[in-house]
Amino acid sequence: MSKNNNNNLLENVWVVRLISLLVSILLFGYVYSENYGLSTTNRNDAISTLRSETISNLPIQINMDTDRYFISGLPETVMLNISGPESVIVQTLSASDFNIVTEDLDLLGPGRHTVQLRVENLSEELTYQIVPSRVNVQIEEKVTIESSVEVRFDTDAVNDAYISKEPILNRESVIITGPASTVERIDRIYVRVPSENEITSTLKGTYVVQVEDEARNKLNVVVEPQEIEVQIPVEPYEKTVPIRLV
Repeated sequence: MSKNNNNNLLENVWVVRLISLLVSILLFGYVYSENYGLSTTNRNDAISTLRSETISNLPIQINMDTDRYFISGLPETVMLNISGPESVIVQTLSASDFNIVTEDLDLLGPGRHTVQLRVENLSEELTYQIVPSRVNVQIEEKVTIESSVEVRFDTDAVNDAYISKEPILNRESVIITGPASTVERIDRIYVRVPSENEITSTLKGTYVVQVEDEARNKLNVVVEPQEIEVQIPVEPYEKTVPIRLV
């Protein structure tokens, strides 16, 4: 009797439709949770995930009138640590449109100062730390002078049967630019022409201009041009003597 009742229920169209509807709802719920519920969780996790990143060897942009002032003591590069949402950090690293800059150094003027470094064009959602964040610098007025160049050459290296003439330079003078205190220390500006023993022919080459103080220390200045072409004529030794009839 029970078996017949079950068969009658299954043969009932509305019962079959109700069972099909329930199965469809269960399958839909399962598929939706798999395709949408999990991915939504992942996206939320990506947005909420915090991340830190360290960027090395970042150059410093100097906020100063470099035509008027000269700065020393500033490192060439610094390191930047950034922290914040992972998605923002990924975008920041990809764009790489942020800069490390100094404060307005024109407001400080000449002298010794402690300068604060900062980051420009960085998202407000990120926190950062610059290493080092503060540096001690020396700001001086820039001085430019023009000076003649001396040629240093060992004439004893010339063979005794030859003689060296006056050097010929493609530039008789150079422009030197640097901080006032350094330019005041300049004692000599020259090019050195290296030589071997027993020179018998003209020497010609391009040589770096050297700038030194009295203690023969090389000075940190900008030289324009940095190199000069030098030619030292070397000719057979000749001597004119009078002829006397006896």
